Amino acid sequence: MFQPSLFEAKPATKGSSKQNASKGMRKRSRIAAGSGMHSELADNARLVGPMGIPQMMECPAPDIPSRLVPFDRAAAELRNGRSHGYVHFFIKDSLFNGIVDNLASAIPILSSFDGILTPDFSLERPSVNCLNACSVFYSRAVGFQCQRHNVPVIPTVRWSDEASFSYCFDGLVHGGIVAVGTYGVCKSHKQQDFFLTGLTKMIETVSPSTVLVYGARPGRIFEGLQDRTKFVYYPDWTTEHRAKG
Repeated sequence: MFQPSLFEAKPATKGSSKQNASKGMRKRSRIAAGSGMHSELADNARLVGPMGIPQMMECPAPDIPSRLVPFDRAAAELRNGRSHGYVHFFIKDSLFNGIVDNLASAIPILSSFDGILTPDFSLERPSVNCLNACSVFYSRAVGFQCQRHNVPVIPTVRWSDEASFSYCFDGLVHGGIVAVGTYGVCKSHKQQDFFLTGLTKMIETVSPSTVLVYGARPGRIFEGLQDRTKFVYYPDWTTEHRAKG
């Protein structure tokens, strides 16, 4: 049965956005401990790489999203008749960790939209590989199961430091569309350097046809990569709706 509480926005709390990413990239890879592991999310998936990450299916290329809707706003958007766009997970981890336990309940509402970006589970920095691999595993596994239910899926890619590069790009379809989030994680030059290093490695490894970027687009990150792939930019939800008044 669908559980609306999974999708409802909760009152904001201090440090509830991606702004705490510099402090360990938000410690949300703890999802494994409280979720009962849910290895069934990888049922029928081919596991690849040293960490056994589920491989996303090669499906027809999805449309470029007309807009991105936060997971915790999805139910409200549907009630207001706004089902266009893709659901994203560039929000506080506690607002969507429950999808691992309740994916069957989530799929009916996710399928009401044009598609989804896979969950953006955080990674620790410096890398704690066993925990970070869990985050990557669950992101791909949720995406794979949504694909099996005919939900258009664009994988979200997140990395930590260079120690995570051996597995954080596993399970992606070479030459496909991917999404990344800069919201709250690219404020300082040091953060931008980390992001640029990972983004460059991801492009070298996966050769995406298009990269969707949610949040700010610092020139020192993206200007030097314009000839490597196509970028499509989306303002974060708060900025977009503040601009609309």
